[in-house]
This record gives sequence, structure tokens and C-alpha cells, in this order.
Amino acid sequence: MDRVDPNAEASGAAMIAVLNCARGEHLRPIMDKHGLRNVDPAEWYPMRVWLDVIKDIAQDSMAPYDLIAIGKEIAINAPLSEVIETVEDAVIELPQLYQRNYRKGNVGHYLIEKVKDGHLKVIGHVPFPGDLTLGVLRGLVKRYASKSLHYSVTLDLADGVNTASDADHFTFDVKWWN
Repeated sequence: MDRVDPNAEASGAAMIAVLNCARGEHLRPIMDKHGLRNVDPAEWYPMRVWLDVIKDIAQDSMAPYDLIAIGKEIAINAPLSEVIETVEDAVIELPQLYQRNYRKGNVGHYLIEKVKDGHLKVIGHVPFPGDLTLGVLRGLVKRYASKSLHYSVTLDLADGVNTASDADHFTFDVKWWN
């Protein structure tokens, strides 16, 4: 991904997910370290600070769990369009949801490709670990899935971009069926 704009800002609404996720109290010292003790969901914060928080979380032994939990929390609480009624609608909304949480410059983006009914590819070019996106996708699917719907959200291992050398560029397969 191209460099994040140094003037970019992140929404407190996304950042508060760190404190509200399953291990939020364990993660509070990381937020405190970066001056984020009292995150206001209606305020905007420097993107660099948000990236530093995520970087610190990603260095912990529980990083995959924490990042997925934070992503789920973002998805569960994100305000989405009232016209969203299905899993497909929700996943297709991800690029707009992402952009609503950031402003003032380049912060990356998502592309969504429909493979067929019940299967979307989500391509991320964002400055965050893939586990955060995995959590967001699982949260969106769960939020809009009926009780009888089965689903999977997996890293597309056939996609050559999913390598450790380019951690902020990845592809996920989102599939659902009855």
C-alpha cells in the first residue's frame, strides 16, 4: 500500500473497539501509552497514533485473537446503511464503511469482487494487519446472517499477494450458504 497520508485522521468510533472487545481491559495500557485513555467516538484522532496502537497490539502473543476481536467489535457497532439486509449487502458496504472511519488523505482501500452468488472476494490495500479485517468480515457476516446460514471467511491462499512481505495487501474469500 502507498504511504498513509501524515495528515490522515481516524474516527474514535473505530478506535473505541479496542476498549470494548473481549480483552479490552488487557489492551487499555496500550491505549493509555498512546494518550487514548478517554476515546470519544465522535472525535477524530491522528492516524499515526491509531497505527501505533495496532502495531503494539500486533506484537503481543495474543495478537491474532485481539485483532480479530477488535475487528468484530467494529463491525457489530458500525452504523451501516438502512438498505443493508443481507450478508452480501454488508460485505459490499465494507469499502464505504472503511472510508467513513478515516479522513484527510490516503488511508488505503478495499475492493470487493463477486465471484458468484454466495461468494465474494475482499481485497485489502490497508495499513492494518489482515487479522483486523478478518474480524470485521466475520462480524459483518454474523451481524446479517440468519440463524440457518452457514459461512466461512478465509484468507485466499491461492492469491500471491498474501505474503509476509506485503502484510497490508491481502485477499479474503467470504462464502455463505444454507
